Amino acid sequence: MKNLSYEEFVSKIQNSFKGKKFTMTTQREIILRTIYDSEDHPDIDEIYLRSRKFDNKIGIATVYRTVSALVEIGVIEKLDFKDGKARYEESATCKHHDHLIDIETNEVHEFFNAEIEKLKHKIAIELGYELIYHRLDLYGKKIKK
Repeated sequence: MKNLSYEEFVSKIQNSFKGKKFTMTTQREIILRTIYDSEDHPDIDEIYLRSRKFDNKIGIATVYRTVSALVEIGVIEKLDFKDGKARYEESATCKHHDHLIDIETNEVHEFFNAEIEKLKHKIAIELGYELIYHRLDLYGKKIKK
């Protein structure tokens, strides 16, 4: 569900860090690419292990600092799917979507439903609000047939 190319993603990050102490090192570039290429919602350990496949000198502290900086500027989002791990997805390139989390397997399904989106806005208006941001995480277990 990406709406920016990798080059546009990196450019957005570089613009966000202008004037701040953040140097785009080769290791940080690998971490960025790892996050961008993720089709799932990896935790820090998964980002670390995937990044080390490209450079085994990347340390866990570098991953933590890089991910924290990216969360701070809003290009990736920290997610809590109630499984005890912080998970991440890049928000700078993703089109809006919601999540359905399988509570037995922790599998995360992304989906978009126009009717749900209209209903969220309708509820906000009925309560006298303009909807600025929202996120919907549904939790369930597979129906046994």
